[in-house]
Amino acid sequence: MPKQILSFKFTKELQNCVQQLVNRKKDGTISIPELEELKKLLSYDLLIGLAKSKAYKS
Repeated sequence: MPKQILSFKFTKELQNCVQQLVNRKKDGTISIPELEELKKLLSYDLLIGLAKSKAYKS
């Protein structure tokens, strides 16, 4: 199980989506729904990072 957690990555498509949302936020052109989506995706990324950290220690 730790190997599966450590090897998990967002798909390229999702990475591109996050990058586009970050760019829109920087430009000040992000909509409220897009901002909520970005916050959700960044929260997922944080949780995945925490899970990877814990799996690495195992």
